[in-house]
Amino acid sequence: MKKLASALLLASAIPCAQASTLLTSAFTADNAFEEYISSSATSISGASILSGNNWGSTYSSVDSLTSTSVSYLILKVTNQGGPGAALGTFTLSDSNYLFGNGANTISTGGTGWSMYVDSLANAAAPIVAEGANGISPWGVHAGIDSNAQWVWYYNSINTNGAGAWGDDHSTFYLVTSITPAAVPLPSAVWLMGSALLGFLGLKRKQA
Repeated sequence: MKKLASALLLASAIPCAQASTLLTSAFTADNAFEEYISSSATSISGASILSGNNWGSTYSSVDSLTSTSVSYLILKVTNQGGPGAALGTFTLSDSNYLFGNGANTISTGGTGWSMYVDSLANAAAPIVAEGANGISPWGVHAGIDSNAQWVWYYNSINTNGAGAWGDDHSTFYLVTSITPAAVPLPSAVWLMGSALLGFLGLKRKQA
């Protein structure tokens, strides 16, 4: 019995490989944004992985994520006057990771997001869709899903009737979770465990 316990302890001591995935981002905002991967949904940790300040451009990056705990994709978006909006699509390369919508891909305007105006410490605000990728005044942004919606916390391109644009200098935060699935034990662990159990069984028969 002691030998069996020792064998199982040895097998369990083999370190499990961490899951990893590639996060592909394609994003833009009117007017400026910063993208973060944070360990907390209520505060930003670490340096930004992508930023931009020209809504006419699409900004993209590919970043490697390795984690066994939940992390958060946080987008800090600041309007510098006139209508405000943000548009983007994000993809995870490994099916062991899922966004807050339960899928490997998430776009603005879809489910799985939370929005906070001015501060992550504030209560969540409604997310208002202002129109799909291609709507005026921003036009089509290649590399971003055609079904993605320009979002803000109010409809800043139609605030008081046709042609009435909003004008503010607000900042909001878009947040979604990135959850890794349980990482299975490497096959080497099971093979070693089976071999050890077989060896112990053979020794018992010989005795």
